[in-house]
Amino acid sequence: MPVRSDAHIRITTFGYFDVYVDGRAVSFKLARSKEILAFLVDKHGAGLTRPELFAGVWGDRLYDRRMQKQLDVYIRSLRETLRDYGIAEILQMEKGVLRVDPDTFLCDAYLFSEGDHTAINAYHGEYMSSYSWASTTESALFWRSRSKTTE
Repeated sequence: MPVRSDAHIRITTFGYFDVYVDGRAVSFKLARSKEILAFLVDKHGAGLTRPELFAGVWGDRLYDRRMQKQLDVYIRSLRETLRDYGIAEILQMEKGVLRVDPDTFLCDAYLFSEGDHTAINAYHGEYMSSYSWASTTESALFWRSRSKTTE
Protein backbone atom coordinates (compact mmCIF):
# COMPACT_ATOMS: atom_id res chain seq x y z
CA MET A 1 0.00 0.00 0.00
CA PRO A 2 1.73 3.18 -1.10
CA VAL A 3 -0.55 5.35 1.03
CA ARG A 4 1.16 7.05 3.99
CA SER A 5 3.61 4.18 4.46
CA ASP A 6 5.11 5.95 7.49
CA ALA A 7 2.14 4.93 9.67
CA HIS A 8 3.11 3.04 12.82
CA ILE A 9 0.55 0.28 12.16
CA ARG A 10 -0.46 -0.36 8.55
CA ILE A 11 -2.87 -3.03 7.34
CA THR A 12 -3.10 -4.04 3.71
CA THR A 13 -6.16 -5.79 2.34
CA PHE A 14 -5.77 -5.26 -1.40
CA GLY A 15 -4.39 -8.52 -2.71
CA TYR A 16 -3.42 -10.38 0.44
CA PHE A 17 -4.02 -9.43 4.07
CA ASP A 18 -0.93 -8.29 5.95
CA VAL A 19 -0.10 -6.23 9.01
CA TYR A 20 3.00 -4.05 9.32
CA VAL A 21 4.51 -2.34 12.34
CA ASP A 22 6.95 0.42 11.46
CA GLY A 23 7.31 -1.19 8.03
CA ARG A 24 8.03 -4.68 9.41
CA ALA A 25 5.60 -7.50 8.60
CA VAL A 26 3.87 -9.13 11.55
CA SER A 27 4.37 -12.89 11.67
CA PHE A 28 1.43 -14.79 13.15
CA LYS A 29 2.03 -18.11 14.93
CA LEU A 30 -1.30 -19.51 13.72
CA ALA A 31 -2.80 -18.82 10.30
CA ARG A 32 -6.33 -18.88 11.74
CA SER A 33 -5.37 -16.14 14.20
CA LYS A 34 -4.35 -13.96 11.28
CA GLU A 35 -7.60 -14.81 9.51
CA ILE A 36 -9.62 -13.84 12.58
CA LEU A 37 -7.92 -10.45 12.59
CA ALA A 38 -8.58 -10.12 8.86
CA PHE A 39 -12.27 -10.88 9.41
CA LEU A 40 -12.48 -8.26 12.16
CA VAL A 41 -10.73 -5.70 9.93
CA ASP A 42 -13.25 -6.54 7.19
CA LYS A 43 -16.05 -5.68 9.63
CA HIS A 44 -14.56 -2.18 10.00
CA GLY A 45 -14.76 -1.97 13.79
CA ALA A 46 -18.14 -3.64 14.26
CA GLY A 47 -18.30 -5.79 17.38
CA LEU A 48 -18.74 -9.54 16.95
CA THR A 49 -19.54 -12.23 19.47
CA ARG A 50 -17.55 -15.45 19.36
CA PRO A 51 -20.40 -17.34 17.61
CA GLU A 52 -20.66 -14.57 14.97
CA LEU A 53 -16.91 -14.60 14.46
CA PHE A 54 -16.89 -18.38 14.18
CA ALA A 55 -19.75 -18.39 11.65
CA GLY A 56 -17.97 -15.78 9.55
CA VAL A 57 -14.63 -17.55 9.43
CA TRP A 58 -15.68 -21.21 9.48
CA GLY A 59 -18.98 -20.92 7.61
CA ASP A 60 -21.38 -23.79 8.17
CA ARG A 61 -19.25 -25.81 10.60
CA LEU A 62 -20.85 -26.73 13.90
CA TYR A 63 -19.94 -24.39 16.75
CA ASP A 64 -19.71 -27.08 19.40
CA ARG A 65 -17.72 -27.15 22.64
CA ARG A 66 -14.58 -28.44 20.88
CA MET A 67 -14.66 -25.60 18.34
CA GLN A 68 -15.37 -23.05 21.10
CA LYS A 69 -12.16 -24.14 22.80
CA GLN A 70 -10.28 -24.07 19.50
CA LEU A 71 -11.53 -20.53 18.80
CA ASP A 72 -10.29 -19.47 22.24
CA VAL A 73 -6.84 -20.86 21.37
CA TYR A 74 -6.77 -18.81 18.14
CA ILE A 75 -7.93 -15.63 19.88
CA ARG A 76 -5.35 -16.10 22.65
CA SER A 77 -2.61 -16.58 20.04
CA LEU A 78 -3.78 -13.46 18.18
CA ARG A 79 -3.68 -11.38 21.36
CA GLU A 80 -0.19 -12.70 22.21
CA THR A 81 1.11 -11.88 18.73
CA LEU A 82 -0.29 -8.35 18.87
CA ARG A 83 1.20 -7.90 22.36
CA ASP A 84 4.58 -9.21 21.16
CA TYR A 85 4.63 -6.58 18.41
CA GLY A 86 3.45 -3.82 20.77
CA ILE A 87 0.15 -3.29 18.96
CA ALA A 88 -2.36 -4.90 21.33
CA GLU A 89 -4.48 -1.74 21.15
CA ILE A 90 -5.83 -2.61 17.70
CA LEU A 91 -7.94 -5.44 19.16
CA GLN A 92 -10.62 -4.75 21.73
CA MET A 93 -12.44 -7.38 23.77
CA GLU A 94 -15.26 -6.45 26.08
CA LYS A 95 -18.11 -8.55 27.47
CA GLY A 96 -17.61 -11.32 24.93
CA VAL A 97 -17.48 -8.95 21.96
CA LEU A 98 -14.39 -8.57 19.76
CA ARG A 99 -13.62 -5.70 17.42
CA VAL A 100 -10.72 -3.80 15.93
CA ASP A 101 -10.24 -0.13 16.70
CA PRO A 102 -10.02 1.47 13.23
CA ASP A 103 -8.50 4.62 14.75
CA THR A 104 -5.34 2.75 15.76
CA PHE A 105 -4.08 1.77 12.31
CA LEU A 106 -4.02 2.79 8.67
CA CYS A 107 -5.83 0.47 6.26
CA ASP A 108 -6.00 0.65 2.46
CA ALA A 109 -9.65 -0.48 2.34
CA TYR A 110 -10.70 2.10 4.92
CA LEU A 111 -8.90 4.84 2.97
CA PHE A 112 -10.62 3.60 -0.20
CA SER A 113 -14.00 3.98 1.54
CA GLU A 114 -13.06 7.51 2.58
CA GLY A 115 -12.38 8.42 -1.06
CA ASP A 116 -8.59 8.60 -0.81
CA HIS A 117 -7.43 8.75 -4.45
CA THR A 118 -4.14 6.94 -3.82
CA ALA A 119 -6.00 4.05 -2.16
CA ILE A 120 -8.57 4.00 -4.96
CA ASN A 121 -5.77 3.78 -7.53
CA ALA A 122 -4.03 1.06 -5.50
CA TYR A 123 -7.08 -1.22 -5.74
CA HIS A 124 -6.75 -3.65 -8.67
CA GLY A 125 -9.74 -5.93 -8.12
CA GLU A 126 -8.33 -8.15 -5.38
CA TYR A 127 -9.23 -8.02 -1.70
CA MET A 128 -7.92 -10.44 0.95
CA SER A 129 -7.43 -13.07 -1.72
CA SER A 130 -6.68 -15.89 0.75
CA TYR A 131 -10.13 -15.84 2.34
CA SER A 132 -13.30 -16.99 0.59
CA TRP A 133 -15.53 -15.02 2.97
CA ALA A 134 -13.92 -11.79 1.66
CA SER A 135 -15.56 -12.19 -1.77
CA THR A 136 -18.61 -10.16 -0.72
CA THR A 137 -16.50 -7.15 0.21
CA GLU A 138 -14.32 -7.70 -2.86
CA SER A 139 -17.41 -7.47 -5.06
CA ALA A 140 -18.57 -4.29 -3.33
CA LEU A 141 -15.12 -2.72 -3.73
CA PHE A 142 -15.04 -3.69 -7.38
CA TRP A 143 -18.37 -1.98 -8.12
CA ARG A 144 -17.43 1.07 -6.05
CA SER A 145 -14.13 1.34 -7.93
CA ARG A 146 -15.98 1.18 -11.25
CA SER A 147 -18.32 3.97 -10.19
CA LYS A 148 -15.40 6.11 -8.95
CA THR A 149 -13.64 5.84 -12.33
CA THR A 150 -16.76 7.04 -14.13
CA GLU A 151 -17.29 10.05 -11.84
